[in-house]
Amino acid sequence: MNSVTKSFVGLIVSLLANEGLLELNKKASFYIPELEGTGLGEGTVQQLLDMQVPVKYMEVDTPMGIGRGTPIFIASGSIPKPDNYNGPENLYEFMISSKKDELPGTVFKYENGQSETLGWIVKRLTGKNLAELIQEFIWSKLGVEENALMHLDNIGTDIASGGMRATLRDLARFGEMMRNNGYYNGQQIIPEHMIRGIQKGGNQKYFAESTHHYLTGFSYHNKWWVSHDPYGGYSARGKFDQRIHIAPKADTVIVKLSSYHSPDSEGIDAFQAIIEYLIKQ
Repeated sequence: MNSVTKSFVGLIVSLLANEGLLELNKKASFYIPELEGTGLGEGTVQQLLDMQVPVKYMEVDTPMGIGRGTPIFIASGSIPKPDNYNGPENLYEFMISSKKDELPGTVFKYENGQSETLGWIVKRLTGKNLAELIQEFIWSKLGVEENALMHLDNIGTDIASGGMRATLRDLARFGEMMRNNGYYNGQQIIPEHMIRGIQKGGNQKYFAESTHHYLTGFSYHNKWWVSHDPYGGYSARGKFDQRIHIAPKADTVIVKLSSYHSPDSEGIDAFQAIIEYLIKQ
């Protein structure tokens, strides 16, 4: 599901914080000493959740045409190494290679390493991988039809930035749980205050100044895209137009799995049109 995975990671981190197992204002290097002095290690857990830790990575000359994010795809084994490659061989090495850029907490800069860092933190704290934690905290309580799976890197690490696999119907169950403020299948799965926190959104100024400024009025918070529209909409979004869109004030959840030829599409406008049509009925 590509980056739809990130929203699940955000929930797991928030659930662990809610249980007192981690502090959101601590730097990543507090939990992962190996990241001391690196770009990713300088950010706090909350800044990582909000994509506010700008970093730099090695440049890779590749004919693959993947574009943005290519170094992490190579390090994770998702695409072949180019000739004469001499970079990170797995996700942990990739994170350790990060260099400082702008000051954390001053910009919105969407990139994959921040989510991988959160995956490393929860693994270090719990001794469990993301697949186990998603199953324990969420999937086992939804009454799903199929297991959720995770794509792994070269050494068996769950890919937190885009490795989850699930069916459309089960994702709709998950979306309905979110729409109902964390309540589904006769139980409170996610604390309501956590859902309300997501709905409030993040820093709209930082977002408007970023490369995602074309999403007018949006913000990003706890790994969710918040549209600040009249319907309280927020989404888990994945490359090539995969979406879980939740519109609480319209009593609507839309799930879309796809693999378009370009990273973004007209999906947001289509979802809004569907919601407005349903409201009029």
